Amino acid sequence: MNTHSIRSHDALMRAFAVAEMVTASLDEPPTSVSVRQCLGITSEVDVYFHQMPEHVLAAAEKYGVEPVLTPNYADDPNLVCTEAHVQCDGVAVRFWALVNVAVVEVAA
Repeated sequence: MNTHSIRSHDALMRAFAVAEMVTASLDEPPTSVSVRQCLGITSEVDVYFHQMPEHVLAAAEKYGVEPVLTPNYADDPNLVCTEAHVQCDGVAVRFWALVNVAVVEVAA
């Protein structure tokens, strides 16, 4: 295994460990957790809560970061994205929820 492969493998394994740690720390289970490797050097953890921005807000509070709300997400007036970004053990973690306000309004 060359040096690049070792660093890539180590970064990926660290991200899996962070994904487990972050998931265990949450009060509510996320809809999905994924790990992505970026350019074979760093890895990221993506924690998604389907239509549950309140869980993103709780994670932001737990990790002491400010959440970001993006209305008109992807230029769609019905989509609102709530995100919080943290670094855990050198791994970028994104908590996020995408809400379709048109669907929420119909359900209400």
